[in-house]
This record gives sequence, C-alpha cells and structure tokens, in this order.
Amino acid sequence: MLLLDRIKKQYILRKWRKVQKRDRTLGLKMHNPVAFFSDMDNAGIDYVVLRWPEDVPSTDEQELNFTQDIDVLANISKKNLSILADIAVRHEGRVCCDLYSASGRCSSYLGMPY
Repeated sequence: MLLLDRIKKQYILRKWRKVQKRDRTLGLKMHNPVAFFSDMDNAGIDYVVLRWPEDVPSTDEQELNFTQDIDVLANISKKNLSILADIAVRHEGRVCCDLYSASGRCSSYLGMPY
C-alpha cells in the first residue's frame, strides 16, 4: 500500500470516529460504485442500497451525469471497519455515498440506526 493510500485510510478511520461521536452519517465519494460493492461482497461485508439501486452508475459516462447520492446500509463493525476503509481508498472518486450501519454504532442518522 502506498504512503498516500495509508494516509487516506487513516483519514477515513478518523472521520468515522468523529461521525460516531456526533451521531452522524459517514459520507464517502467513490468511483465505480459497482466495483466498490463487488469488493464489499468479496470482503464479506453485507450491505443493501436503500434507494433506487437500479440508478447506481455502472459506467464512467453515467458517473459524470449522476447527481444524486447513494444511500447504503451496511454491516459495519469495528472488525470490518479497516477493511471497508481499504475498499473506500481504492475506489475514491466523485459519486457521493452515505453509509449507515444497521446497529447505529459506526454511522447513524440523527443518533438512531438507519
């Protein structure tokens, strides 16, 4: 892993800690959401796209024209937080993604599990 990638990973983990303390939602920006979700599948992280999964951009052209955000409910725990941060670093880009956890411990909406 490159030094810049390590720094980005630490930034994401620090951001998660702040989000957890403030009862907020973790927002990420990603490139190629389909590959991001595929990597989450391969890592064994359960997730579901909450709104309009058929609208998730699958090509670069669709990404350029995508103006919404993607809401994802994921099985985020302290155990797989580091893995998810690695995946987020690999897929850094321009599509906004809000991550919520089922337990509300690592990311929540107004302090409640989504």
